[in-house]
Amino acid sequence: MSDDIVFPEETISQVPHSRDAEEALLGSVLINPECYYDLNFLAPDDFYIHSNKWVWEAYSKLNDSRQPIDFLTVSEELERAGKLAEIGGSAYLTTLINKVPSSLNSESYARIIEGCSARRKMISAANKIATAAYNEQMTIAEAREIANREITSASEDRRNDEKESFVRAMSRVYDRAVLNAERTAKGLPIVTGIKTGLIDLDIQLLGVENEESVLIAARPGQGKTSLLFDIARHNVLRESKNVAVFSLEMSDEEVARRFLAQEAEVDSTKIKTGTMDQLEWSRFTNAMELYENSGQIFLSDVRGLTPAALRAKCLKLQRMYGIDLVVVDYLQLMSPGIRVENRNREVAYISRQIKLLTGELKVPIFSAVQMSRGVEGRADKRPVLSDLKDSGDLEQDANTVIFLHHDEYKKDAPTEAIIAKRRDGATGSVNIVYRKQFTKFGNVTRN
Repeated sequence: MSDDIVFPEETISQVPHSRDAEEALLGSVLINPECYYDLNFLAPDDFYIHSNKWVWEAYSKLNDSRQPIDFLTVSEELERAGKLAEIGGSAYLTTLINKVPSSLNSESYARIIEGCSARRKMISAANKIATAAYNEQMTIAEAREIANREITSASEDRRNDEKESFVRAMSRVYDRAVLNAERTAKGLPIVTGIKTGLIDLDIQLLGVENEESVLIAARPGQGKTSLLFDIARHNVLRESKNVAVFSLEMSDEEVARRFLAQEAEVDSTKIKTGTMDQLEWSRFTNAMELYENSGQIFLSDVRGLTPAALRAKCLKLQRMYGIDLVVVDYLQLMSPGIRVENRNREVAYISRQIKLLTGELKVPIFSAVQMSRGVEGRADKRPVLSDLKDSGDLEQDANTVIFLHHDEYKKDAPTEAIIAKRRDGATGSVNIVYRKQFTKFGNVTRN
């Protein structure tokens, strides 16, 4: 309960609240910490019982510091805050766990708590308005000002965060503009978002920012997976970032071998069979050491991956380690996890859930996508946005769409990386070189 809300003693038992809902919700999170992420619309002050408010504060602090939420960590956090004894010790947490058999109804409990909190705020506003109305020392204008302020506060409480969020966003935009102006003046490279590691492509993109959904599309065999892994590898080894890789076609071992082959520039078949020469063995072991002493790659080769499973895994990794980038290979192999009437709507649902996840994680997600067979029947096989397979929603949800195109009649020609859509930047194309024996892309050689 907010500290500025005061209720008369004779009505205290009638104050809107639900002890059962509060305790059931707290117990649900202890049983299944993952459900906490679906309840971020609640604040500690939404809890009426002080002991429950303190437990929710402990959950929030653990989440902010990327620590797991469980019986032990919550007990330690409450002890650190000097609240454990006041709530009745660890025994109270045990009581909360015993309140519910599962976390299935956690959102329902949260909505009850949210509703009671809103009613308490309205009652508090009404009390303050009544006090102002009875105070004859106030002018009518002053009393109306208080009434308007309290009504606005009670009815639009959540909007303050949105205003503050915009102010913070403007501040970040200003700070980056000033920083980049200073760096340009000193001849230093500007600060951008996630880089691909390919010079011309990075100049064109100016970095991929947080909350962007990026699609890499191409016909079979043109290097979609290779480019995804190149981007992941660059960010892990050169930028010391943590990257989550979800491969729906390859096992963890195959993915690891691909990453090592790219960095060591050794044919992956030689790595698999151990038939490397002395120089290749040296590059291979050096690559191993690089991966062990840089950012981290988190692998998942779950078949039938759903948006819900992707979200749960990413949120867990974000909480425990912090991740800077997510790679999905590839989007159309995911299962929606819900019943949808046709394939187009399945892909549309998956695409939308990935876009929403970028906002929740505050990191970009790069996904490989298939193209339709229509491009094969055209004389000009240079891809366009309508070639994205299965759903027009792919184009709609994506911040950026990059096509890979190689003229099959010009064997030695470079691959064209076509930026067909860039929501926060210019479209265009650049040339990159596909080194097929190492399944990696490189920059075009400059004279």
